[in-house]
Amino acid sequence: MKVAPHPRTPGIMLLTAFLGSVTVPTLNSWIHRKKGRDLGRQQVALEAKLAEGDGGHGIPARWQNRTDPSVWTWSVPSETALRVDRERLFSADHLDLFLEKSKQEGQWKRVLLATSEPTAKVSRDGIELRWAPPANLSELRSQIDDDPLLSLGYRVYRWREGGEPELLATNEVTQSFYRDQSLPLWRQRFFYCVATVLEGRIGELPTLIESQRSPVISVDTLENFSLEILDGGVDSAQVKLSIYQEGQWDSSFRTVQPGDSLRPWSTTPTGEPDVEPRSAAPESSSSWLPGDTGLTVESIDVRSESQQQTVERPEFLPDGRRKIDSAGRPSIRSEVVPVSVSYLELHCLDHEGKQRTFTSSAIPADQP
Repeated sequence: MKVAPHPRTPGIMLLTAFLGSVTVPTLNSWIHRKKGRDLGRQQVALEAKLAEGDGGHGIPARWQNRTDPSVWTWSVPSETALRVDRERLFSADHLDLFLEKSKQEGQWKRVLLATSEPTAKVSRDGIELRWAPPANLSELRSQIDDDPLLSLGYRVYRWREGGEPELLATNEVTQSFYRDQSLPLWRQRFFYCVATVLEGRIGELPTLIESQRSPVISVDTLENFSLEILDGGVDSAQVKLSIYQEGQWDSSFRTVQPGDSLRPWSTTPTGEPDVEPRSAAPESSSSWLPGDTGLTVESIDVRSESQQQTVERPEFLPDGRRKIDSAGRPSIRSEVVPVSVSYLELHCLDHEGKQRTFTSSAIPADQP
């Protein structure tokens, strides 16, 4: 029994063929353009890495796609793999430069050793760090004698508790010591470590190779200021601030009130205090103002008390004449009497928000 064809079948087939002839080329063209744009972006990114040396890291590995030998897969430092057309992205010279740089960097990383654990000497002038060079320093120096584009050195890192290591200084390899004088005036604990570095150029590409860092040491600084309260009351106080800088003590005077920061200020030629503090750059997250004590005046209190004090008084005869001793000198007797004295207490908050109290010398009640 024959089945008659559906009367609409030829029309559907013609419509399907027409749509396919229009849609498929358009879709293929869109996919092709998208791939071209993606490859273009990849090429710009990788060419930039070639120009800057990829921050000291080469592209370590590449392999061919098994189904399409013209496509290569590269692993890059960000641990993301890019599928790139080698012929479109890199010239042969670029590939040779990058591979040679990667090879030499790998060789240097294997022989670049760390320094010994630093030692620290703390004084009011700063913290002096010293360390022993890597055991194979002479061998390393001989290897770069014929290459003026490479140099050896040290990097010194410093940080505070809870912070991240920050590069403090870069030394030449002939200087295995460093004096840190960029310190706050208050007591602070710092951590230090050192690394051996090789920097310069390998071929036409820049490089910076760092060894493992040395063991970490902690160092407590000294407090490099003193505060003396001279006079005043609950509303204000006259103080003398002495700061140790550049090998000597520098003193200045000022009247302070609650809310004032104890930072450097100048004096007039007559020695009178200048009411305006010295201008200074804003404090950053990793630095502090030069000469800043980190203290802010919270309040001023006056405390009075009675003390026993020994006084010497002349002795008199009943008739009012001075009593004379056996040597013919006026006779003196010692007497303990109560004396009323007062103290000024300056309550401050330090850089960590902790309270510190500074107390003046005893001021007799009859002293203005």
